[in-house]
Amino acid sequence: MKYTMVLSLILLLGLSACGDTSSDTEALSVPPLKALSNSKAHLQQASSAQFDRFIKNGIFLARLQQSTAQPSAPWLSASSPYSTSNQLVAGVAESDRIKFAGRYLFIAGSTQTAYNREASKSFVRIMDLQQPQATQVNELTLSPREFSSQHLYLHKQTLVSVMIGSNPHFAEQLSPSGVTSKANSPGHIELAFSDVSLPAQAQVGQRFAMDGTLVGSRLVGNKLYVIAKHDLTYSDFIANDKQQSYARLQASELPAMLPSLVNLTKQTSQPLVNSEQCYIPKDATENDGYHGLTTITSFDVLNLGDITTTCVSARSDGFYMSPSSLYLYSYVFTPSHSSQANTALWDPKGLLLHKFNLREQGASYQATGQVPGVLARASDTMAATRFDERDGVLRVLTSRDDATVGHLHQLHLLQAEGNNLAIIAQLPNAQHPQLIGKVDPESNQVEEQVYAVRYVNDRAYVVTFQQSDPLYVIDLSDPRAPKIIGKLDVPGYSTYLHPVADNLLLGVGQQVSADTAQGVGTQVSLFDVSDPTAPLLLGAHYFTEQFTPLENDYRGLAMVTEQTQVRFSLPLVSWQVTESEGAVQQWYNENSLAAFTISLQEKPSLEYMGRSEAQLSAPIHSDLPLGFSEADRGLINAEQLFYIHGNYVWQSLWRSPSNNRGPF
Repeated sequence: MKYTMVLSLILLLGLSACGDTSSDTEALSVPPLKALSNSKAHLQQASSAQFDRFIKNGIFLARLQQSTAQPSAPWLSASSPYSTSNQLVAGVAESDRIKFAGRYLFIAGSTQTAYNREASKSFVRIMDLQQPQATQVNELTLSPREFSSQHLYLHKQTLVSVMIGSNPHFAEQLSPSGVTSKANSPGHIELAFSDVSLPAQAQVGQRFAMDGTLVGSRLVGNKLYVIAKHDLTYSDFIANDKQQSYARLQASELPAMLPSLVNLTKQTSQPLVNSEQCYIPKDATENDGYHGLTTITSFDVLNLGDITTTCVSARSDGFYMSPSSLYLYSYVFTPSHSSQANTALWDPKGLLLHKFNLREQGASYQATGQVPGVLARASDTMAATRFDERDGVLRVLTSRDDATVGHLHQLHLLQAEGNNLAIIAQLPNAQHPQLIGKVDPESNQVEEQVYAVRYVNDRAYVVTFQQSDPLYVIDLSDPRAPKIIGKLDVPGYSTYLHPVADNLLLGVGQQVSADTAQGVGTQVSLFDVSDPTAPLLLGAHYFTEQFTPLENDYRGLAMVTEQTQVRFSLPLVSWQVTESEGAVQQWYNENSLAAFTISLQEKPSLEYMGRSEAQLSAPIHSDLPLGFSEADRGLINAEQLFYIHGNYVWQSLWRSPSNNRGPF
């Protein structure tokens, strides 16, 4: 197999130690070490010796800190319109637990939910939706073990499954032949590539595994990018002998501590990282170190012999990807005064950003920069909505506390200038000082938090909230002179914004109590932004005492855009209670899928079509739950509406969602 390494990240001047790892190893004095997980310096490729010393210093520092609290994406029938997985960026496909391409529905199954199966495993249900009712034609077993989650991609006629779990001894199992590993990495990632050109006969082709914790994945063109982080450890320390332990660690073989990539189909193993091609911070000294790696591994879905890895010895808290760039970000902390390590409580002061260009050969490092503030009130999935890239300019909105203005919400625009990811503009600014968020008349400060951000071409839409929902419209046509050009105050708030056709914006969030300003149910709103200086609320629908998982994961939205209308669905959850004998209360949740139509006629309007509920006509003999609400999905296919809850499918006509059949 062709295996290309292009690893990129941070520099350091180091000294490689080699020798026997027996107990009589010559003592090596412990230098005054310093952790360097968030250097603001540019990244530079390190020599093998420099990388060796940097990583081992980091592992030793991590050992010293163990008692200290740490911060915590002929078989097709595309003649009818159908919905696909909601993705944030055009040209960047995202994984989801369902995939569909015109006839066959692929569902990432789970034996953790009721499924009439005894043995744990990871599998995909393949359903034919052109039958009178949804019919399973295949059950594709991916792994004999159950993973905590499974993420699907469908590219041409290849189904890709990204599965994540934990295995504390995985690094030992995958050590190169003849090397005994003394390192562990708790994460475990498996990939399965299946030919589904004939879905009823589909089989898994190749399977890969790597140790590490999945940060995320994306598919751009034929390239699947898997971003993972690895905390490297070493177990052969000598109790109560810091100097001898440090000497033994420096004399040990570094490859045994690095992550591995295994071809499970061919039963071959090889290093995921090449130390001579990794990067460390440019300002690192021989006494600095960090025990973590972030890897960006690309798989050519159509040629699995082409695998490329970029390696970075730096912390990663998340990422954002456009069709041409990948940005790793991590939170910046105020250094502690510890003489041994740079530890910090959870009080981040900014975001450190590393930009990588996406090329045919993989990801290549370009620039580093920093912005003040944090990504406030955003789940791991929704954090990506705070970013956008257009014409090489990164736009990111952060929040921080300011003694003068209160909550300071800032929009930053950055562009690579050599190795510097430079801030070229910010909002508010001297020319346009208007704050994002209303100023409270009593405190004279902004007390509202940011609840939603969405970029659409040369505009940004921002929702803040405390008592009501101001929707701000920001003009980004001149990336060096951003400015607020419109604002609309409405009751409640939106936590997710989605562009609908031209000049229409969908908002999903919560209606609020006038007395407490607390959310009391799901709110779906339609805005007219044709005049950006005067946005309008065209209509809204409310679900009292219900919640939608779409607020935390935008992939819960299913949408079809047609010439005269837009149809969409979103999942809903409500909690119910029953009383049994003795007045014992039993709580349970009701799950449903709400359907809407937006008319695109001269006067656009929002129409609620009804709900498809996940109900059982016969009991499923299992003490397991039917499904997990946060993973609910909808699928619109021509005039049919399909609701996927757990491993099951409910089917109805679009115009009568409540009259459904299932589960199938």
